[in-house]
Amino acid sequence: MTPDTVTLQLTSDQAAANGKLTLTFDTDALALQSVKGLNVQAFAWKESNGTVVLGYADDASLLAGTPVAELTFTRKTGLVSNVTVLWQEQIP
Repeated sequence: MTPDTVTLQLTSDQAAANGKLTLTFDTDALALQSVKGLNVQAFAWKESNGTVVLGYADDASLLAGTPVAELTFTRKTGLVSNVTVLWQEQIP
């Protein structure tokens, strides 16, 4: 990882077999490089204009705190930028 690379690992905040979440980021400050699912059987994502929608599913409920996704960004500038995560759904 270089100083211009930022990796964000998302963990389930409750026990759930599937979930959906949305992330938003400043495209002037960050460029999305990669997205991968972790510890789940099915994983899908879509990115458009600084919004990433992720969905995951497993045949068993994952424990709270289990990593479900990892996103890697490259910093475009020296600007400080936030990534906002909104959990829309988690089903045990």
